[in-house]
Amino acid sequence: MDHKYNKPPLTIDEQIERLKSRGMEIDEKGETIARHYLTTVGYYKLSGYWFVFQNKYFDNNSLLPENFRNNISFNDIKNIYIFDEKLRSLFMEALCRCEIAIKAAFNNYTTLKFEEGAFWYLEEKYFSDWIVKRKIYDKATKKRSAKTEEVKCTYQEWREKLSIDLNNIHTCQFKNAYQKKYGDDDLPFWMVLELETFGSLEKMYNLMNNAFHKRKIAEILSVSTDQLENALAVMRLTRNKCAHYDRLYNFVNSVIPTDINNKTFNPEFNYSFSSKKKESALLFPIYYMLTYFLHNISGKSTWANRVKNLIDCYTEICPYISYEKMGFPVDWESLPLFKKMLGSPKI
Repeated sequence: MDHKYNKPPLTIDEQIERLKSRGMEIDEKGETIARHYLTTVGYYKLSGYWFVFQNKYFDNNSLLPENFRNNISFNDIKNIYIFDEKLRSLFMEALCRCEIAIKAAFNNYTTLKFEEGAFWYLEEKYFSDWIVKRKIYDKATKKRSAKTEEVKCTYQEWREKLSIDLNNIHTCQFKNAYQKKYGDDDLPFWMVLELETFGSLEKMYNLMNNAFHKRKIAEILSVSTDQLENALAVMRLTRNKCAHYDRLYNFVNSVIPTDINNKTFNPEFNYSFSSKKKESALLFPIYYMLTYFLHNISGKSTWANRVKNLIDCYTEICPYISYEKMGFPVDWESLPLFKKMLGSPKI
């Protein structure tokens, strides 16, 4: 039976008193910090960082009292929040760089390869239905079940959604200038890529029906077709988390990066995530995948090093931040990919 929501809004002082009454450590200095963050960030946003320290989380029972364990202080929560904020910024930087490189690979291959040039994407002959398997949502438990269902994505659906998205963009200078000059709503592919969402890009690649062309696009990025398909899904989900300020440091992946197992491209960097079941759903596989892509895009990227420096800094000042909790194996720095990328001197 559904319960009626009856929690009243609280003032900042009431919020602080509630946290204290539940066992969060807030001293005089901490109260000033708490008041600032509750005012500028918000109680609900911050609760996403402290709920893992509450009884109801430890015992997986939402009906338990919401008292805190582990002598958690508001200063700890502040440090976790700031760390996660900086981590998201770094991951967004890497994701943007990867997205631009992937779109360039799409454009440089398809517009030169196909006879329609800049308008090849308007031809249905290059596409076929894409069948996606997903776990069924159980309304009773409000969770995804182990059972799966097949969902079909068609070229026409993708084109209609793309057209709606593009038509809803009214302030793009190059789009408006093109349509004014040529009187054509259909944009050249390189313009489409500037405006297309990452999710639309993922669907387009999966809808392409020629395995040879898909492989050639992937090879520009020094990956296989399967790796690019998987990377597009992982990058989309991670990008959405970063763009919507969701927690990154402790989130569990719904799509796990596929094992890197290339015989042609950088075989020394091959790595299996699936063999490490618990860690494979955490942050490290995404860190590895992005570092791998950045190596292929620019072997001199310092991104991996800057992420490491950030984690090192916050593991020293906050006991609740650790490599282990983010799925990093003990020997991760000795892996060939990081031996190379952690020593890169330039961006």
